[in-house]
Amino acid sequence: MSKFIVKRNIPVENSGALISQDVLSQLEAKAAISSVEQKKPSHLTISYNINKVDFEDLNALLSSLSIKVPTGLFNRFRYGLWTMSDQNMKENLKIAPHCCNKAPR
Repeated sequence: MSKFIVKRNIPVENSGALISQDVLSQLEAKAAISSVEQKKPSHLTISYNINKVDFEDLNALLSSLSIKVPTGLFNRFRYGLWTMSDQNMKENLKIAPHCCNKAPR
């Protein structure tokens, strides 16, 4: 089941303080999120199940919990890349492998 887990190191905007443990436990209580940790005040490491949630849903969840993520040019590019890779992983998981046990030509 670990192949369905994606780990993202998400930058957060705050005034140098750690996010409260209550908010982190609310975030981790969601069914699709397997772990949440904050080692530095500026980053939040979240592991989530790609079959149940993608980065767009996670970003909406963070904003609903009033956790601000930076929206600069580089970060918007990074978020777009993460969204695209999440969608690609979801689509690739739907494909049934084809094997006819023949040697390749």
